Amino acid sequence: LPLRLLERADALEVEVVRGLVEQEHVVLHQREPAHQQAHALTTGETGGGLGAVGAAEEHATEDGANLVLALLRAMGEQPLVHGAAGGDLLLHLLREHTHAGVVSPASVAGVGQALIQHAVEQGGLTDAVAAEDGHLVAALEAGVQAAEQGLAVVALGEVVDLEHVAPAGVVIGPYCEVPYRTDSFFNVSAMSFGAISRPAVLALSKGAKKAGCWMNTGEGGLSPYHLEGGADLVFQIGTAKYGVRDDDGELSEQRLREIAAHEQVRMFEIKLSQGAKPGKGGILPGEKVTQEIAAIRFIEAGQDSLSPNRHPEIDSEEDLLEMIARVRDTTGKPVGFKAVVGAYGWLERLCEKINRRGVDSAPDFITIDSADGGTGAAPMSLIDYMGLPLKESLPLVRDIIDRAGLSERIYLIASGKLVTPGEAAWALCAGADFVVSARGFMFALGCIQALQCNRNTCPTGITTHDEDLQKGLVVSDKAERVYRYAIAVNKGVSIIAHSCGVPEPRHLKRFHCRIVQDTGLSVPLDELYPPVNSSG
Repeated sequence: LPLRLLERADALEVEVVRGLVEQEHVVLHQREPAHQQAHALTTGETGGGLGAVGAAEEHATEDGANLVLALLRAMGEQPLVHGAAGGDLLLHLLREHTHAGVVSPASVAGVGQALIQHAVEQGGLTDAVAAEDGHLVAALEAGVQAAEQGLAVVALGEVVDLEHVAPAGVVIGPYCEVPYRTDSFFNVSAMSFGAISRPAVLALSKGAKKAGCWMNTGEGGLSPYHLEGGADLVFQIGTAKYGVRDDDGELSEQRLREIAAHEQVRMFEIKLSQGAKPGKGGILPGEKVTQEIAAIRFIEAGQDSLSPNRHPEIDSEEDLLEMIARVRDTTGKPVGFKAVVGAYGWLERLCEKINRRGVDSAPDFITIDSADGGTGAAPMSLIDYMGLPLKESLPLVRDIIDRAGLSERIYLIASGKLVTPGEAAWALCAGADFVVSARGFMFALGCIQALQCNRNTCPTGITTHDEDLQKGLVVSDKAERVYRYAIAVNKGVSIIAHSCGVPEPRHLKRFHCRIVQDTGLSVPLDELYPPVNSSG
């Protein structure tokens, strides 16, 4: 496992510390005094710290948490060890105890979390030490997180992991009673239970949970299988209000509260339109409406279930803001909406109304779906001709939000044929804060694009409720594939971000991307779509 500590030139006047962890050994090339200080502390050849820290194994438990506390106490009490020397001490101490079998490589992976959660509370890190050696805390946390995935690069105070640049965490819905904090930029897009099968939902949820990303329920309601998998969930409110409708098909605030009571349900998304069929509703054939699905959606079993092509109560931008406020006030959680962009004047008017009403009235996020998004159950005329593709609509909406001064308030989610790391990285360059994919995760489940989604005859078991056909979808196997796909995309985007010279994927800007034209020549994205401000 390669490990490199890079200098922070703006904060530390130290040489680059390079190490290589190989066969449980670390080779350090650094300033001799720092090396001697670290070695002295770890071998007990000097006083200070915890009374000759060479006895630090007394404070090192199998989970590694106390080892970190001992390390930090030593750093705080031993004036010779700070800054880069503290980093050397960290390497030495972890290497010594790993080699001695006191802290196994697996248990070292839990050190960073234990540090952040417990060090201050247990007195292992004082405010003074935090001020002086805060960069070491960041390095340790980042380094241990990277160790779980194959340690690549840790900088003092900054992470630059060649294999996986860790994204920064963001808080969605700051004006909500229960905001949502997440650091995942690549997530599972909307697919409904009913449209897809029980094992498909379960595999997606389990895989998303393991990968640390969220999963959109789609408009079909909240199933036990979404919850069983353990993933964070975005509950989608479709035009039929499945799962949150009353007997008349209207939105039920009581049922909204019941859904929001699940901790896993982190956000709510009001679906205005869908990329594959903008301006058209949907139908779930009666043969796919089982008793279980009917109970979840609050509809009749065995009967065709129709979704209107719009929300009857939303006739204007003002109505949309009122709907968002109603759902947010009822649930206490972040609320946004999903739409395919055609005409865009309504978005400009929406932002104007938000600024008049106050930024707290804004949607917490907007999901832009591409007109070339797909489903095996949509009319080809809509798939081919209606709405703007994401390559046009995403930068357009980004600029509308930026011009209105709402970029810090409204998060932008990109959806539609974003399957590969390159496509996801383009979306981040164009202005997305998050990327969601359905198609990519369908492929991870084993989709072969048989285009039998609405016939209950899907040969892979993904979109059928025929139990014989579902046997081909083994949840444990497909959940692992979902996880690996999510991690692979995250890692791929992170490599692109690092190669562009930015610390993490959300720092990608339009000037980092060039678009190949029909002539074969490329044009910078920031020339095709000049950014509203200098930040790109």
